[in-house]
Formats: sequence, C-alpha cells, structure tokens
Amino acid sequence: MMYIFDLHALHHVSETTNNADRSAFFDCVDDGNASVCSETRNRAVEMGDGTKELVQSSALINQKNSEDDFIFSAGLAAKFPSLNSLKADEQQRYAYIVAKAMRLGATIVTSEVNAARFSIVQLCNSVGCPCMNFASFVASMQKT
Repeated sequence: MMYIFDLHALHHVSETTNNADRSAFFDCVDDGNASVCSETRNRAVEMGDGTKELVQSSALINQKNSEDDFIFSAGLAAKFPSLNSLKADEQQRYAYIVAKAMRLGATIVTSEVNAARFSIVQLCNSVGCPCMNFASFVASMQKT
C-alpha cells in the first residue's frame, strides 16, 4: 500500500523518541511505499527543523504535480469553501495531497486531529479519500 505523509506526520516522526513510530515510518520508506507531495516537502524545508532534515535525507518518493492534480485540486477548492479558512500554504498543500492520494490510490497519513477548524481529515472524509492517523499507520505496519 502506498502512503502519502502530510506535514504533521513528518514533523511527528522528526520529533518523536518512540522507536515503534520511527521504525514504522522508515520501514515504509525502505519498502518504497512512502511518499510526500512537493508542496509538503517544500514547506518542510522552509521549517528548518528536524522535519527539513528528514525529507532531505530520506528516500521519500517526491510526488510531483500532474495536470490531473491541478484540475482536481482546483475543483476541491471550489467545492469546499472551508478551505479558505486555512492559510494559503495549507490550502494548497491539502488540496494537492488529497488530489495525489486519489490519483495514486494512496492513503494519507496525518497527525492532525479532526479539530474545530477545517482539517485534512474532514476533507478526506468529504471526498472519500483514505486517511489515517499516525497511530493507525503504525498499527497497520506492525501487522505486516
């Protein structure tokens, strides 16, 4: 199964001392099943903390934008005006990560919670895109 990691999940991996979380992530990377969209990678590099080092040093597959991603993400922005409540970089990241996951048949892994503000979890649920929290990802990796 292919997984696309959002910024929150990558930040969690870079900061955690939990060996099970780190092992699950790096096993997925080593298996070639971990990817990140280019918007997430760019934002992680801008952060300049351990997340930057993680995306620059790991073998995460960098999913570049396709024409289909652009069209689908524009449709998401039009269909979900709640995206406008997010910062501009979040709007773009959320729309593209969901577009890529839908195109690739991948599952989004996030550490974001379904909060009061519009979240990637809510967007995924609205369009039927598979999405899981990091704990569920770790559990699924331990089963394999």
